[in-house]
Amino acid sequence: MKQAEKESQALTAKTDDLEAKWARERREDLWLITVACASIHGTRTPAELADFADRVLEEFDRRFRQDQPKAKRSGKQARMGDGNLQSATAGTSG
Repeated sequence: MKQAEKESQALTAKTDDLEAKWARERREDLWLITVACASIHGTRTPAELADFADRVLEEFDRRFRQDQPKAKRSGKQARMGDGNLQSATAGTSG
């Protein structure tokens, strides 16, 4: 029984590592997509684009943490909220 428990814990740890890697990659993708979209829709300086993307990521992180209690298993789940990013994009129209 202990062997099965160890294997289960190892599998859970590996799954958590893969999900964390996936979340980091999606987060990086989101940042790049945000910068690209914002640069298309207005004239912003590179600093303004980076600030805008950082605010979008803060909202992503907030929603990710908010979703954690909804996890159906012991490992972390990398999920995004389904709402809009209005609070992250407030005041950035240009």
